[in-house]
Amino acid sequence: FNWAREPIKEKNFVILVEGYFDVLKLHCNGIENCVAPMGTSLTGAQLQFLRRFTDKMLLLFDSDQAGIQASLRNLETVLARGFDTKICLLPVNFDPDNFVDQYGIETFKKVLEQSKNFLEFVLNIESQKNNINTPKGKSTIAREVLRFISVIPDEIEKAEYVKVLADKLGMKESILEGYLDTSDKPGINTIQEKKTSSPSDTAENLLMEILLSENSFWNQLLT
Repeated sequence: FNWAREPIKEKNFVILVEGYFDVLKLHCNGIENCVAPMGTSLTGAQLQFLRRFTDKMLLLFDSDQAGIQASLRNLETVLARGFDTKICLLPVNFDPDNFVDQYGIETFKKVLEQSKNFLEFVLNIESQKNNINTPKGKSTIAREVLRFISVIPDEIEKAEYVKVLADKLGMKESILEGYLDTSDKPGINTIQEKKTSSPSDTAENLLMEILLSENSFWNQLLT
């Protein structure tokens, strides 16, 4: 992040990828507003930190089933934190690292330009699983998209997305509004739970990561 901080502020958005090789490849090719969570899921603490520098995020994951699920899993938490969020999926069997190797950075940039906002992304994913031309399928799709809209903290933004969804599905806004989840938001709860961790817990975890990263560190500790 020490290299990504200024580019994130300058471009006013952050690209989130899955792994450190993806980060290295993009930074080496001039795309420096890029970071990775370095774990299985994005945490509330990481989002709280990023929110200090930008409120716009591009999630960039593989287009295989694991990548799609990772995008959906992180999307709820990101939206709940108030980020304006887009999603970009690379072709199957590609991550940013090997895609740039094979097709070059300019082609990669063109793929980024095809990113979708979260509503289009979820609508597309759900339309592949459910028949939008049947009442049951349309209902299932609407409920799934509304699940993500529900976690958005800004009420005006939330209302605008409901309006867009109503237009795309050919439904009345009032009907969709009745299905918005007004209960406690999972993404927000997750963030609040992360805040309860003490500084000492974080320090201990970091120390363990450092010790596990190099055998010589263990030798220094034991001697």
